Parts: sequence; C-alpha cells; structure tokens
Amino acid sequence: GTGRSGTTIVFRMLASHPEFGWFSNYSNRFPRMPQMALFSRLFDRYCHGGERHGLKVILPVPKEAVEVPRVVTDGWFSQPRTIAPGETARKILDDYRRNILATLRWQGKSRFLHKHTGFARAAFLHELDASGVFINVIRDGRAVVDSLLRVDWWSGSLDSWWWGDFPPDYAEQFRASGDDPAVLAAFVWLHLTDLIEEELGTLPDGTVCSIRYDEFVRAPDETMETLCRFAGLEINAEFRERLSRFNLRDGDAGWQRRLTPKQIQAVEGILAERLGNLGFSV
Repeated sequence: GTGRSGTTIVFRMLASHPEFGWFSNYSNRFPRMPQMALFSRLFDRYCHGGERHGLKVILPVPKEAVEVPRVVTDGWFSQPRTIAPGETARKILDDYRRNILATLRWQGKSRFLHKHTGFARAAFLHELDASGVFINVIRDGRAVVDSLLRVDWWSGSLDSWWWGDFPPDYAEQFRASGDDPAVLAAFVWLHLTDLIEEELGTLPDGTVCSIRYDEFVRAPDETMETLCRFAGLEINAEFRERLSRFNLRDGDAGWQRRLTPKQIQAVEGILAERLGNLGFSV
C-alpha cells in the first residue's frame, strides 16, 4: 500500500502469527547480518502487541526495514522508479533471497512476511519468489492526505515529491491551489495507487488480496482471519491471544475536521473518481 495507509498496524498484527519471520529494527540497523534475527525469537516469548514500555523498548519488532533491501541489493531495490519484470540481475535476486532465507533460519520460522510502501515493487518481489502472495492495504485518500500533512518528514513542497518527474497537469493544479500541501498529498496518493494497481494487475490470479483500512479497523480479528486463510496459515489460539493485545483506533475519523472546506473540495476534485472506484463515498 501507499505510505500512511495503515500498513504498519496490519503488518505488525499479522507478524504476530507464530509461523511468520520478518525483518526487525535490528535487521534495519545491521542489514548484512541476518544473524540479528536470532534476537527476534524474543518476540515469541514477550510478544507485546502495539505497546512498548520499560525494558520492552529494546525488544526486536517487525519493521519495514528499508535498509535491508537497499543494502543487500546494492541500491537496486530502492531506486526512485518502478522495476520492470525481468530487469533485475540474477545476482541481485540471489543475494536478497539468501538474506531472507538466512533470516528465517536464525529466527526459526517457516514463512516470511515483508512490508513495503513507496514505489511499487510487486513485480520485483514476484520475481524473487513466485510462490509469494500480496496483501494490498487501501485507505481513503482523504485520510492519507490528512496523515501526510501531520508528519514531520514530509514538507508539503515539491521537495517532498519523490516519485520521478512531476506531471505537468499535476503542476498546473498545484500552482492553481496556491501550492497547497493538501493538493500535493492528494497527487502523491493518486500517483502511488496508480503504480500499485498497475503492478498488481500483472500478477497471476489468486496472488493478491486487497483490504480496506476502514473495514480492517472495524473488524480486525475477522480481517486477520481472512488474511491468514489467504496465506494458507492456520488460525490458532496463540495467534488470537496475541491479537487481543493490540489496541486499535480509527485513524480515519479526523480528516473531515482537520482539513479546511477548501482543501476537502480541492482534494475530492482530484480523487473523486479513484475514491468511487475503490468504494469510498464522496
């Protein structure tokens, strides 16, 4: 999914399944050392849901770990563009595959779970492992806009457009809005969902499961069961108990209040068709 779409909480809850191994915050710090996954076994003993207090802040946790694919593929995975099928050298795929398999061995797990946002990488990951399946997390673009406006790492200026050349029609509307960051954020969501849908559309039937963030928040246990069945995983008592430790809140409740009426009108003007196609009311 795109950034700010709820992928982190979906990932962390699903990563609580006893079968799953994953990259951790320690993997991210030492990307060429899959041995760090040995410490991730502590997660099974002290699984703490979404809360981290006291000494638990030093525990390994599931993380997007952008440094691992960047370093292990010598920057190939993290380049600022999409990667066409068949474009990646075998050595790059082999090196990354070895790192993942070593991570699984050190963590003592049978399945690997990876979270990715940003430029679409479904084609690359399918080439890496054709048996893998994909979960696409979709969130109301207006809520994503609101979320982007509230993080300190996104400036809302063209300096924070990281997605190749800024399309001329986007630029015209951005200037007409007085360079409103909400308009730019709307184009970020629209552009990334375009890239994601394009890549997912090239994958074999039955390899993609799309979920909506708002429906997940309303029924997290049912969503987790759906995703486990999709991934061919057993839903056991241990997994259910771990899920009960997460405290969810609906992050979609505030965009109507925080965005100005002018911003809502502008954002909906840009996103109305896509939102409607995804089942969101406008």
